[in-house]
Amino acid sequence: LHGETMTLDSLRAGGRAVILMFVSPSCGPCNALMPDLARWQIEYAGALRFVLISSGTLEENRAKAQEHGIVELLLQKSFEVGTVYGIGGTPGAVIIHPTGAIGSPVAGGAPQIRALLDQYIELLAAQAGIQLEDEGEFERALRAEANPLDLGASAPDLTFEDLAGETVALADYRGRDTVLLFWGTDCVFCQQMEPDLRAWEEHPPAGAPELLVILDAPLRSGESVNLRSRVLIDQESAATHALSSSGTPTAVLVDAAGNIASQPMIGADDIRPLLHLPPATPVAPAIQLLDRAPPVPVRPSSRAAASPVADVTLLGLRGEKLRLSNFQGREALLLFWNAESDACRRLEPALKAWESESSPTAPELVVVVSGSYAANQVVNIGSRVLIDRDGAAATALGVHDTPTVIRLAADGRIAGSPALGGPDILALLGALPQRIGATSVSAPR
Repeated sequence: LHGETMTLDSLRAGGRAVILMFVSPSCGPCNALMPDLARWQIEYAGALRFVLISSGTLEENRAKAQEHGIVELLLQKSFEVGTVYGIGGTPGAVIIHPTGAIGSPVAGGAPQIRALLDQYIELLAAQAGIQLEDEGEFERALRAEANPLDLGASAPDLTFEDLAGETVALADYRGRDTVLLFWGTDCVFCQQMEPDLRAWEEHPPAGAPELLVILDAPLRSGESVNLRSRVLIDQESAATHALSSSGTPTAVLVDAAGNIASQPMIGADDIRPLLHLPPATPVAPAIQLLDRAPPVPVRPSSRAAASPVADVTLLGLRGEKLRLSNFQGREALLLFWNAESDACRRLEPALKAWESESSPTAPELVVVVSGSYAANQVVNIGSRVLIDRDGAAATALGVHDTPTVIRLAADGRIAGSPALGGPDILALLGALPQRIGATSVSAPR
């Protein structure tokens, strides 16, 4: 409704499933469903992104969105996007998994759409270990995850070390608004944000807050933070846990009185308002909504396979951080996984069989998933589970689909081509000199 061209990739940003709801301003059943759609967009925002795709004129759709308080409504020229997804009429809906795979049959009509949503919520609740004893229980859990901080409460009494080893307390910054920016030197999204931050430091807007850049570990040889703002080390991840930082870049605003003034803001677009920066000007890419056939995975070239991978950070199910470099000294198999994928589920029995034949010298099997902690508490494989919440590990390793296995040599380099799909993965496991064990050598699961 604002002239942007949206892609399916942009809709999936943030690791949530997307429900595409096909409507029309002249459709009576659609209009009857609109109040529920507006409510669902807000109530389930922590786990699902409701996107309405409508036909008709810009003016009548703007009026419809304003009338019902619809958060996100996109226009197709006629019905070309609905046709691609096999939508026979309006209202119609289909779920797209965070991986980009189609996750449901088409639901046609309000009763089927309600049933589809109920089934998906039950699935998400089961994965999160939530017993749905009353209607609002899942919504409350989502809100708690989306808003983990108590706004207006006193900020925790945090202390850090700066790069010179001096102790710095958050309380030292009382009297001025302060943004704590959790940063990663190898975070692709941080690197993309860096030029804007340098420009902000050069010419800060009126009323701009103090900026503290928070790292989870001291800089290693060859690493640097190319910003003027003070860089602090979060010893033992105390600030990360206290302020519910779940990835990088993430920022939290503490006001001049020392109180928490924002929820954790994840990604450059959400962080910019904390720094008094206007929204970034969107680039209008070409429409990339795809047909039902999955995209052909792109295999890394042999030259890329011979190069060391970016040392991205993964998250354990208890919130601990682990870098890919932590696996150096022992071979590792990174299994990129989606528990909702039929291809992954079919592979589970064979993986469990290999896990049962553990060997201390075998490569470590590590299951890498996307999404939130809550959505990944139930993974039916015994090996350690790590979360690639911002997709940095998948991007760095050229992974475009699940299941995929990337073999890391003991020196941290990619060994061979990726194994894509069940047959390739089983062939890789069978070719190893010893079968895969579930024993882990680093941080606990």
